[in-house]
Amino acid sequence: MTSSWYFQSSRVPTDTTFWCPPVPLTPASAKPLENLRLAWTSDVGGLAVTADTSRLLASLIACLAERGCETEERALPFDLDAAWRIGGALTTAMAVPVVPAPLRWLGATLYPLMFPNQPFHAGIAKALRMGISGYMKTLTEREPLSPRWRLCSITAMHSSAL
Repeated sequence: MTSSWYFQSSRVPTDTTFWCPPVPLTPASAKPLENLRLAWTSDVGGLAVTADTSRLLASLIACLAERGCETEERALPFDLDAAWRIGGALTTAMAVPVVPAPLRWLGATLYPLMFPNQPFHAGIAKALRMGISGYMKTLTEREPLSPRWRLCSITAMHSSAL
C-alpha cells in the first residue's frame, strides 16, 4: 500500500498542484520507550477538555513515564479567539459585496451588542465594516495561524492506480 499527497501552496497560483511520489506504508519499527521524548498538552487554544479526556491523558502520561519515556507538558502557542475572529471576518467578507449598505451598517452595529465576547461574531461585524484594505489586512493576520503549505487532500492510492 502506498500514499500520495497533493498540496496547494498559498504562495503560488491556484492552478499549481504539487504531487509527492508514492511512499510505502510499512509498520513502524519498535523503539524502546526510554529513548522517546514526548511533549503533550491538554489545552488547545483555551478549549476545555472533558474530565474523562484529562483523566485518560494523565493515566497515559504516567504509564509512559513509568516505562522510562521522558514527558513534558507544553502549551500550544495558538490563539483560538483570533482564529474564530479571523474566520468570521473572512467567511462574511465573501458575501458583503451583495449586502446593501444599510444592512451592513445595521449588522456591524447590532452584532457586537447581540453577541458580546464571541470572536466569530466580532469577525462578522468587522467584515461588515471593512473594505478591500481591511480584507487584505485580515488575510495578513491569518498567516501566522495557518501553515505555509495547506494540505488540500490526502489520497491513499496503490501505486498501480497512478
